[in-house]
Amino acid sequence: MIFLVRHAHAGDKARHGSDERRPLSPGGRAEAAGLVSVLAPYPLTRIITSPADRCRQTVSRIAREHAVPLTVDPRLSREARVYDALRLISEAGHEGIALCTHGELIGALLFQLRAAGGPVPRDAGWAKGSVWALEFTAQRLTAARYLPPVPVHSYAA
Repeated sequence: MIFLVRHAHAGDKARHGSDERRPLSPGGRAEAAGLVSVLAPYPLTRIITSPADRCRQTVSRIAREHAVPLTVDPRLSREARVYDALRLISEAGHEGIALCTHGELIGALLFQLRAAGGPVPRDAGWAKGSVWALEFTAQRLTAARYLPPVPVHSYAA
């Protein structure tokens, strides 16, 4: 199974010079804590993330909790091409891999997977701090399940 994670809420764009360097907001840190519980039942073998600080911060605790490596890959960056991200998914294998990226890329990936006949609903969403659990058989998407973010008020920031 591949877990497609959207980064949690980040700080104000205007306050941080570089979009890549924007950290999580207090609410985003709470959303990231919620992701730990969302992914706790699943065996993860590794986590691959966008180079953006907010993505790395979103999944760093998950990597520690699962005792798995955290790898940075530019094919998950906000400006990445969807075909490069699809190639990364193909190369990653399909056993317990979490990929943390941005809403723009998640939307494009879900569109491409649906266009290829995958069972992705047309009204698929990808809120910050959410996860898509994707199951593949022989490089073909066979199941897609949305795991919504844990409400922020459920965790202390």
